[in-house]
Amino acid sequence: LAVFHSDLHGLLSKPFEFVKDLTGSWLGIIVIMLLIHLLWAVGVHGTAVIKNSFINPILLVALTENIDGATNIFAGDFVNMYIFIGGAGSTLGLVLLMLFRAKSQQLKVLGKAAILPGLFNINEPVIFGAPIVYNPYLIIPFIVTPLINVTIAYFATSFGFVAKVITGIPWISPVGIGAFLGTGGDFRGILIAILNLLISVVCYYPFFRMYDSKLFAEQQANEAEATLHDQ
Repeated sequence: LAVFHSDLHGLLSKPFEFVKDLTGSWLGIIVIMLLIHLLWAVGVHGTAVIKNSFINPILLVALTENIDGATNIFAGDFVNMYIFIGGAGSTLGLVLLMLFRAKSQQLKVLGKAAILPGLFNINEPVIFGAPIVYNPYLIIPFIVTPLINVTIAYFATSFGFVAKVITGIPWISPVGIGAFLGTGGDFRGILIAILNLLISVVCYYPFFRMYDSKLFAEQQANEAEATLHDQ
């Protein structure tokens, strides 16, 4: 690959170059979010392949234009402000469910381990620890929740309910804080971010319950078997 002036990341990214033309509309952003999360679903870092490689440069240009008076909706760190709440898949809601509602020991422990990084939009512990990858219980809300969140944030900005993004922020900014800073101090950005967090809790809840119940049943069966062996 080096002989041909390429690498594995370049080859993997090539089929997704078309996403550069999709950032100007709601439908285009939906397609981008869908592709990112479908890649994550099979264990490929969709954020690195699509967002970091193709979308971030466009977002930075859009941010510069907004500073000069333009009205680009998809600009700056819009994704981490409103969509990647807790990381790709809007998983902070899932982590909160694990922390406060889990019955199985596996998810209880994972919730405690994942809450701190999750507050700063880092969610590899949950993606690979739950796991979400190849998990028929959690993969559906992992894909669907960001689509709902981006729709809310897009049209809230489009209709002027919240200010456009005019400030660059660190991607690890916690929920609400990033939205407040990114919109130049618009408190309504906090409301949109918190609303999307609550929506993620609702979207994950029924799937979390099914998965947690399955793990808890397996845990009880293992404990019962261990008790029999001890006797």
